[in-house]
Amino acid sequence: MLKYVYMFKFIASIIRSVVKGVWNDPYIEKFFAKHPKLKLFLKKRLTPNEKYGLVLTVGGLITLYFVYLFFGVVEDYYGRDLIIQSDLRILNLVQVLRQPLFNKIMIFITYLGGWPTVFAGVACVAVLLLLMRRWYHLVSLFIAVGLGELFVAVTKIIIARPRPPLVNALAPEKTYSFPSGHTFVAIVFYGLLAYFIFVSTQKRWVRIITVVSALLIILLIGFSRIYLGAHWPSDVLSSDAVGVAWLTALITALEIKRRFPRMTEKEVLTHKRKEAFTFGLIGVWLIFTIGFYITHPLKPITYSVQANTEVTESTLFNKLFDTVPKTSEDLSGQAMEPIDLIFVGTRSELENAFQKMGWQKADRISVKTAWKSVVAFLTRKPYPTAPGTPSFWNSVPNDFAYEKSTDKNVINEREHIHFWETNFIYNYSQLVWVATAHFDKAIDFKVKGHEIDPAIDKERDSVRAEMQQADLAESINEVQVVEPTLGQNQAGSKFFTDGKAYIVYLKNQ
Repeated sequence: MLKYVYMFKFIASIIRSVVKGVWNDPYIEKFFAKHPKLKLFLKKRLTPNEKYGLVLTVGGLITLYFVYLFFGVVEDYYGRDLIIQSDLRILNLVQVLRQPLFNKIMIFITYLGGWPTVFAGVACVAVLLLLMRRWYHLVSLFIAVGLGELFVAVTKIIIARPRPPLVNALAPEKTYSFPSGHTFVAIVFYGLLAYFIFVSTQKRWVRIITVVSALLIILLIGFSRIYLGAHWPSDVLSSDAVGVAWLTALITALEIKRRFPRMTEKEVLTHKRKEAFTFGLIGVWLIFTIGFYITHPLKPITYSVQANTEVTESTLFNKLFDTVPKTSEDLSGQAMEPIDLIFVGTRSELENAFQKMGWQKADRISVKTAWKSVVAFLTRKPYPTAPGTPSFWNSVPNDFAYEKSTDKNVINEREHIHFWETNFIYNYSQLVWVATAHFDKAIDFKVKGHEIDPAIDKERDSVRAEMQQADLAESINEVQVVEPTLGQNQAGSKFFTDGKAYIVYLKNQ
């Protein structure tokens, strides 16, 4: 920790030297000689011991910057820019992480930003501030949360953005989506609480724990809103921006008051009593929060799922791509590899076919499997079921993937295929699956992931040959999906294709 303190002091020293050098530059001095009032104004704004000096300047600039970011997200929403186009894909990708235990943890975390928990927290902090006679802190707390909630409510009505239409959203919400009230209030309440603790103690370890804990809670609450399907990612991002702006403005005002007080506030509680009251009120707040979490379980929202569309052998291809993309997509929706394999059969038939051909199902992405992949890459040890980078089609990540290791048996090199289930059904019981296949030939940091063999058609043809050799297909038809194409995937690896695909009708197994 000391090295970071020294680094901060070193950077601060450099900044002071640069500012001093610029300020004393002959040309700058000549300019200010002609404009003495401007020089006096800037000097006061950059002087630390001026009441409306450096603290106000830095705080004001930070506030304005984050306000600018907030309106940038609003502009992106109306202009349907990149971040908005990525919203649904990010939401669908996050759902891959869902597990029963993690769901419960995220629900508890999201309650930490809900109005009942925050209201109870505000009440406890207000009691403590009242006993300590910290009037400015008390007023700031009420203004921060009260006006903040009002701002969120008004903005939601003005923007009127609908909630994400996820099939399995885990958080019931009836109001509009933009911005995220939980995220905004979390930044303001927990950020202000961290500031109160930070300025009331000189113990470095307490300050570090306080700041880290507040940041962790704020980030987790924002993530929980996306994880539970309650908000679009851009809702949370906009709340981060405007929340930081509002918090910075409040802290700036409090810092000016603290550094330049008109009169010294008299402490009415001894140190021991203050600690006792603090821990007591924290206990009350925790009991309320845990009790509310236990007695108010969230009920998942169930949306209607699009009905399956019946297709025949003659109508399958035309109906399939009449309403859905012909290519996979990156996170922003840009076209990537064309669909080059279409399978007709049940999921068990599909999975059994690939297992008989020696393919293995890729693990789901998680912290554990991601770490295992890193270790396998660094040590060049086998990991034949390593998860791959999710690919999108029709805004959703692939349902699963299969891969086959080469003779090298390393994570760097493998055959790879992504699968998506469609809402089309053949012969009353068989599903229609689309897929993209390629060969991962190396992990290259220049392309931010696996570099693929640019001739992606070779992998498609290899899968067809394996199917025929193992006698796993009733029939295989060739169709032209797109024109011959040159492109690149989301990792930046280039490819070329003739644009054709094979429709494989699987045998009953």
